[in-house]
Amino acid sequence: MYAYKLQAGAIMCSLYFIVAYVRSVAPGKRTLGDRLFAYILFMSPIAIFFDGATAVTVNMLDTVPAWVNLLLHALFFITMDSIIIVLFAFIAYQTVGIKTMKHLWFIMAPGLVTSALVIYFIKDLYYIHGVTTNYSMGLSVYISYAVMIFYFIFICLLFAFKHRTLAKTKVKGVVFLMAFLGTMLTIQVVFPESLITSLLPIAATTVLYINFEDPALVELRHYNEEMITGFSALVESRDALTGDHIKHTRGYVEILLNEMKNNPRYKKILTQDYIDNVLNAAPMHDIGKIAIPDKILQKPARLTPEEYSIMQTHTTVGSELLKETFADINDADYKRIAYDVAKYHHEKWNGMGYPEGLKEEQIPLPARIMAIADVFEATTAKRCYKEAFDIDTCFEIIKDGAGTDFDPELVRLFLNANEKIRRYYNSERGFAG
Repeated sequence: MYAYKLQAGAIMCSLYFIVAYVRSVAPGKRTLGDRLFAYILFMSPIAIFFDGATAVTVNMLDTVPAWVNLLLHALFFITMDSIIIVLFAFIAYQTVGIKTMKHLWFIMAPGLVTSALVIYFIKDLYYIHGVTTNYSMGLSVYISYAVMIFYFIFICLLFAFKHRTLAKTKVKGVVFLMAFLGTMLTIQVVFPESLITSLLPIAATTVLYINFEDPALVELRHYNEEMITGFSALVESRDALTGDHIKHTRGYVEILLNEMKNNPRYKKILTQDYIDNVLNAAPMHDIGKIAIPDKILQKPARLTPEEYSIMQTHTTVGSELLKETFADINDADYKRIAYDVAKYHHEKWNGMGYPEGLKEEQIPLPARIMAIADVFEATTAKRCYKEAFDIDTCFEIIKDGAGTDFDPELVRLFLNANEKIRRYYNSERGFAG
């Protein structure tokens, strides 16, 4: 009887998450990860139900027709195995990324093949009289165990090699999930009479919901990003610019970061947390311009030495403003990166920049990244004191600045992304190609 209570409790928990998710999720475009999670979420109570149904019927072999037992077991194996398969796909999506449905089907193919074998051998199922309950065994059961073990091992390997692509909070969630599933799987395989498989989908649902798919947290992160971008755009508008400058600069930063991810030199540095922090700090690089007078910001001619000196203060003003604004934020890495981007994005590789005249790797890496993206975007756009340059000229400006204005290795990676940058540039300006 304890097994039935376990499954009933698991179903109640699963239904709670479904109700909470449906009530909280905002309408709009769904990512592949969202759809994979939704499958796990909505399939969980169904799998748990069939788990409970088979736990009942195996103890009523004299009264329940054999075909009913086989049908319920087949449905249980299919639903539970599908959750394991999709769970693996979800972790793969979060770590290595799944870009197309073709990749998704490739990842799920082994599980789909073994699921077909489970159904094929379902007729050979037999039942064992345990101490507390009867339970089913046979080739279908062994194959189902094999599916769980196979995907569990691959999830562990995938996580071991790619955990740096996850944020720290998500890493903790996945570690807990894998430890729990590993323990549960071991108990179920060694002690098949335990019948605790119903804990698998509810554990997966709980961890994924809390760490990846909680609509409230997703909305809060989106709201924070919108606030940062909106406030930054408001400041930039005083410089006769629009929010497009913020958007485009962040876009170029993202392209450069993606190039850096594939470079061994930066592999250990560019965790997912680091990438997210740089991207979220990028819109605030010129936040200090809020303290610069309009007559200087909007002057349609070259600044005088005195005016240029005042303009330079936007780096120190901005960094101090961010330090005060983010004083109570419990994320030291983000605060440091935001500060570095605001203060040092006008430093130059040869030490001739401002505000401190830092040179080479004395300049924090986020600021070196920002410097390239900022100059490239500025040269592609029209300003009150100049016309926009064509994109080929903009690339030449970045190339010519390697080793003097910019980190030469970052320039090389930026230029390697020439085609991606052109596609982004054209798409943002409504050009074809």
